[in-house]
Amino acid sequence: MKIRIEENTYEGTGTEIVDQLRGEMFDPTEFPDTDTYIWFVQNNIIRTTGMECPLPDGNTERQAVALLYQLAKIGALTILEEDGGGR
Repeated sequence: MKIRIEENTYEGTGTEIVDQLRGEMFDPTEFPDTDTYIWFVQNNIIRTTGMECPLPDGNTERQAVALLYQLAKIGALTILEEDGGGR
């Protein structure tokens, strides 16, 4: 998968991309793992847009990919290459 946020491009699995974003936080230690960061971003989407942000049950990868698609849906990022059907 490959995405763009403003001038930055990120590439990898959904989990790898979300983990890269987590690492760029002002305080990356605030979120001890990828699952916690996914929950944080999901809640921010709901809070700021008033829209639902459903994520599938399952592993971190499925949730990370779904989160990236939700972020694309609200215009927060652009998906440059699809995940290959893992949504």
